[in-house]
Amino acid sequence: IIQMLHSLMPWRLHRRKASPEADLRSNLLGQIEWAYYMNNVPYLIWASLVGLNRAEHFPRSPALALQYLVHANDLIALGWTRRADKYYNAARDLSDELDDHWGSALSRSHEAMGDIAAARYAEGVTKAREAVELLAKVGDAGEMRIAQYMLAANLYRQGSLVEAAK
Repeated sequence: IIQMLHSLMPWRLHRRKASPEADLRSNLLGQIEWAYYMNNVPYLIWASLVGLNRAEHFPRSPALALQYLVHANDLIALGWTRRADKYYNAARDLSDELDDHWGSALSRSHEAMGDIAAARYAEGVTKAREAVELLAKVGDAGEMRIAQYMLAANLYRQGSLVEAAK
């Protein structure tokens, strides 16, 4: 219901003042969602919607971009690829707009995961390669490994077995 209201009355969004506490809450809700992926679907949906709804009350920030990204992943897990694409694009565009290199790289990596679910392997390869390159620049080795896995998975599903093995 809250998401429908946000769609119908977008002028009411982003009206509260930014605060470090709000960003921390948003980031923690985003992180807790990842723990719920294969564990508890009702909690996953709850954390996803609460995190997104709260983040949308504050000014556009990297925390909001992360919530868009996490929400897109949740939608992919539920099989809603078209709606997930909307949130992947919003996360990437907001990260690019805010010049948040880590968020931009992370959004491309997770988009590549969404492309696997949507059987768009060529697009996934392109996004994963961009993510690996950007994550190498920002120095996040853990997320870079995930992006490399997304690259290999897209290549494998595309039928490029030798390149996927590399």
